[in-house]
Amino acid sequence: MLKRELTRFIFKYVLGYAFQPARRNRRGEIVLAKGKLINWIVYIAFLIAVMAFVLFYMNEEDSDEWIYNLVNLGAASIFLGVCSFMLALSKTVVNEQTVTAHRWYGKKSISFSDVHTISFTRFFGGCFVLKGEKKTVWVPLENVGSAEFVELLCKRLGTERCTVAVEALNNRRKQLSQLFQG
Repeated sequence: MLKRELTRFIFKYVLGYAFQPARRNRRGEIVLAKGKLINWIVYIAFLIAVMAFVLFYMNEEDSDEWIYNLVNLGAASIFLGVCSFMLALSKTVVNEQTVTAHRWYGKKSISFSDVHTISFTRFFGGCFVLKGEKKTVWVPLENVGSAEFVELLCKRLGTERCTVAVEALNNRRKQLSQLFQG
């Protein structure tokens, strides 16, 4: 009984973000972003790395190993800080006309009417790639509400143009079901 509940929790809150309902903003637009649990894990890891760095620095020793460990903790703190910054600023907003990807370095938009092809790449854990003549927008698969986003794409662009995206979602669903069968 406990194993089944734990499996459901992991599926829903850790691995199955793509199949959860999409969030909406005040204007009713779909907002695709990483799950809150993933964000909190990165934030907590960042705080632990910073605290370890500070405590390690306060316990100063005159050895090469101490300096090596201090540099490693500092690098880990910086890396996790950048990751938490990137996660906090990354989202994709979908309205009736456009798909806008907001990233830490800026934003990119593409109109549904400009989308020529939809593909899928395994980079960054898997992303849907919406390609137009001059623009390309990447939408991560593991965002909350990705399945709803693919449904909207199929409505707006037709199911024949969205076969790659539907196939990617079905592959993810199969992977998750195989993971929990064994």
